[in-house]
Amino acid sequence: MADLPEMRLTRHTRAFTHTGLDCFDPMSVKVGRRNEKRYGLILTCRSTRAIQVELLDSMNTNSAILDLRMFISLRGQPVCLYSDNGSNFRGTDNELKRAWRKLEMKKIQTEFATVRKSWKFNPLLSPHFGDAWE
Repeated sequence: MADLPEMRLTRHTRAFTHTGLDCFDPMSVKVGRRNEKRYGLILTCRSTRAIQVELLDSMNTNSAILDLRMFISLRGQPVCLYSDNGSNFRGTDNELKRAWRKLEMKKIQTEFATVRKSWKFNPLLSPHFGDAWE
């Protein structure tokens, strides 16, 4: 049997420090008198196996960014995000990198003591690499 990943063995860290995320199939949601298609976003803590489920309006980058911001406001900023190679996740990662380059680092460092999160993707065509969140 292989060794456990390092993030499973970390102690004294808050939940969702290492977070895996994935989208799941559409579901029908009643809005007023009509039914609309919504997607689910599951966020899994890699050390405690806690989960949080969010509802995406659509499978685009903007919806993923909004739900990720909502998650961060509730649970705190994760150190590392893990996901598959979905186009919405790649787009979100690119948008965050672009926004990060535009920021004035000196001003932010004096204002906040934030840590830049990293985003790790599974290899292409290998969903078995995403353990609990797949």
